[in-house]
Amino acid sequence: MRKHRGTILLSVLSFIFIFSTFETYRYLNYVQRQQVYHLLIDDYQHLTSLSAQKKAESRTHKNSVTTN
Repeated sequence: MRKHRGTILLSVLSFIFIFSTFETYRYLNYVQRQQVYHLLIDDYQHLTSLSAQKKAESRTHKNSVTTN
């Protein structure tokens, strides 16, 4: 009977170890994806602000050319 308990305990501990390793891997992938998404959003916002500045500059330039 003792051997059987030890085997069950070893099986349960092995399952917990494998499951926790799997979940840790999934969580780290999730965190990495969130960081990439955040960087993509920041880059997109930076690009849109640059394009808005260029449009404003081109309008200002056109107005100054037409008035001269």
